[in-house]
Amino acid sequence: MANCDSTKTITDHFKKYNDTYGHPAGDETLKRIAREVSHSFLKSTDFVARYGGEEFIILTIGGDSSQIAQYAELVVKKVSALAIPQGGSEKNIVTISLGFSSIWPSRDEVHSDIIKQADEALYQAKNYGRNRAINYATLVF
Repeated sequence: MANCDSTKTITDHFKKYNDTYGHPAGDETLKRIAREVSHSFLKSTDFVARYGGEEFIILTIGGDSSQIAQYAELVVKKVSALAIPQGGSEKNIVTISLGFSSIWPSRDEVHSDIIKQADEALYQAKNYGRNRAINYATLVF
């Protein structure tokens, strides 16, 4: 059985973006981010979906943790390179934060565990200053 990876991404300070530029601009920005995310994960088994509000989830099967880390870093850089203006944010452009996790599923594994791990890594990415990707496996508890 192949490993399964989950990545959660969130657009940094998106409520502030919508409040400043309006919801139509926010929707267009989310579409641009979605294109960058989906073009960065290229295998036919990769799945990218909006997970709620300004969050996306990426599920991959059969990759390895170092490859997922490279993809995650690439996505962060690609979204920054879009240079979508966002006054009042740290970089004055739209940025994203990512959290990711990798598991080898077993019969006892609860599928929601990998999403919870990715969510915890995402929370830490936001705590460490946003505009970055964090691997759950590197977190110290």
